[in-house]
Amino acid sequence: MQIHSSSSSPYPHLHRDNPAADTQPAPPRPRPPSPSPSRTRKPSKEAAYKELCLHLSIMAGCIAAVRAAPYILHYLTRQPGMTELKLEL
Repeated sequence: MQIHSSSSSPYPHLHRDNPAADTQPAPPRPRPPSPSPSRTRKPSKEAAYKELCLHLSIMAGCIAAVRAAPYILHYLTRQPGMTELKLEL
């Protein structure tokens, strides 16, 4: 009685009697060229400095919002008559 037959198994590559099971896997494909060759070049110092300043200002704004949120929420919950924030435009 044979438990696994190579002809009835859905996985013939796992059986020892299959010669394809002993072959090496195909080598990896070479990577395609980068879609944008400008990504590999270094930006100018002025452009890098401008981008750094932009990122630092965004980060400072996020930090300020996170730091100010508890004070604003405390102020809004401290007043008994004010249960919702009303903005008048």
